[in-house]
Amino acid sequence: MTQDSSTFVLSAVFVSMLVVVLMLFVLSFYAENIHKVELLAEAKLQALQARMHPHFLFNSLNAAAELTHINAQAAENMLLDLAKLSRNALMERSHTTLEEEIEVAHAFVNIEKWRIGERLQVNWDIDTKTNSVVVPCLILQPLIENAIKHGIQTSCAGGFVDVVVTSSNTLVTISVSNPSAKQPTSQKGSGIALDNLRARLALFYNMKASLQIHESDSIFRVESHYTEGFSTMKYVVVDDEMLARERLKRLLSEFNWQCVGEAQNAKQAFEVIQSTSPSTVFLDINMPEESGLELAKKLSASLPTLNLVFVTAYPEHALDAFEVFAKGYLLKPIDPKKLEQLVGQFPAGRSQHPDKITVQLGNVTSWVTINGIIAAFSEDKLTKLVHQEGVYYVDIPLKQFVAKYSDVFIQIHRNTIVNRAFLTGIKTVEQSHFACVKGIAEPLVISRRAYQELKTILAR
Repeated sequence: MTQDSSTFVLSAVFVSMLVVVLMLFVLSFYAENIHKVELLAEAKLQALQARMHPHFLFNSLNAAAELTHINAQAAENMLLDLAKLSRNALMERSHTTLEEEIEVAHAFVNIEKWRIGERLQVNWDIDTKTNSVVVPCLILQPLIENAIKHGIQTSCAGGFVDVVVTSSNTLVTISVSNPSAKQPTSQKGSGIALDNLRARLALFYNMKASLQIHESDSIFRVESHYTEGFSTMKYVVVDDEMLARERLKRLLSEFNWQCVGEAQNAKQAFEVIQSTSPSTVFLDINMPEESGLELAKKLSASLPTLNLVFVTAYPEHALDAFEVFAKGYLLKPIDPKKLEQLVGQFPAGRSQHPDKITVQLGNVTSWVTINGIIAAFSEDKLTKLVHQEGVYYVDIPLKQFVAKYSDVFIQIHRNTIVNRAFLTGIKTVEQSHFACVKGIAEPLVISRRAYQELKTILAR
């Protein structure tokens, strides 16, 4: 075999291995997301099944039938409450406001009071500032149902159920307390509602919410905590087509998102965004005079915490979109299910950045982790990334990295940023200071301005 033949074979083997590795990565990513979707679907199904148990429905109808002979107005009110519960059970949505959730819980309690009688007393203490907080559907009613089932119905004397909703900065706490059962319950389904709610919280909000159970000799309390401000999301929609804007607004209204502005072109959009301060911008790509991609670059530089979502009929711009840290990329016509999946990734009121970025190496586009970047250097019009897996060049300014990932990087010089996790020390030579960085052989020059901040970081 000649040298040229050997080189060709080795090149072919290398390319084949690279293709296999990339395929395995893509398949792994795809499988992980499919598994998450399956878990979410299963949790939604269980939630749907838990919305109205047949025995509750039949017992309620039986009570209402008899109530018509005793108090017609009360019977009508009971049936209206039952209708409200039924309507809520049939709605195919994943989110609602806490105010609406409390209304549904009140309807449930009203029915239970007629069935159980004076044994059931409910105290409500609701912080009205939480009314607009966006939460998963059916987070409160199952907690109250669980409290009644295991704390009231098992006791001849009955007792009080306390429902408390409080807020503090970015924390919302929902607490439901009931008397502890005198003896372990043997009723079927004990704990299933709580397990289902815990699973839905984990899937919807990526562990940014929790369900905690506390029990003493006399009180059983369940608390649900929602962090990072689950408030109504404010957004701006940018599209030169009026019907496209209207469709997106209508679909987003199902998730209690608030449209604070809209625009037909990039120039108008920039002014609207500056004046309304939205957390998210949905924008088309092909627009008159200036494209959505060009607008996104300006927004990403001037408003780095803004969430950008592209809504377009052109799939070929996806990689360009993620170069400006786009949060999502939706294709027209908009699939409501894909929009719901995207919305579910947003902890409301809080901007997020991706943990990976795309890089180009020859003709191959791949993803590298942000946390794996050791340092980055500004070179001409490009940024050089020194990563644990190699060296890459990207068309992303250093200031954008610092703005997007301030918790990861620190700027030590006008042309240099360093990953805080790889910073090991400071070396001083005469009047100059240098940063010692794990993974980089030569110390890096530190500016006078950055020196004090670096000393503080290393002293922690």
